[in-house]
Amino acid sequence: MILKTPITTTVKTPDMTILSQPRSASKAKSSAAAHAAPAMPPKSPSPEQSFVAFDWKPFEKNGLKGFFSVETPSGLIVSEISLHEKDGKRWIGMPSKQWTKPNGDKGWLPLVQFRDWQAKERFQRATLAALDKLLDKTEANK
Repeated sequence: MILKTPITTTVKTPDMTILSQPRSASKAKSSAAAHAAPAMPPKSPSPEQSFVAFDWKPFEKNGLKGFFSVETPSGLIVSEISLHEKDGKRWIGMPSKQWTKPNGDKGWLPLVQFRDWQAKERFQRATLAALDKLLDKTEANK
């Protein structure tokens, strides 16, 4: 008697979800590479000047200077990015959601994350360059 047990591929996604799919027996004997997690998409060059900032909303509180949106070359629009300045340094804060910890303290959950710090730095440089263009236009129109 031959038992036909389905063979499955199991993959852990970045959020640790486990996905299982049936696959054919011929694929079951393929190389170990077939069992590896899916590769990340290739890194593409980041043309800084093609980011477009818009919807600037000044809001000054401590180092916070305001909020804005940016559109990336791929068409992705990220809203509610915060601009911070302190001691001559500028940086952006990505959108996040406030939550309450079990002990009652407030925490912030990032809604957008980067695969590594280099990607984050590229995004920040491109976003700040686009924001500077927007703010320069705003000043020129006053």
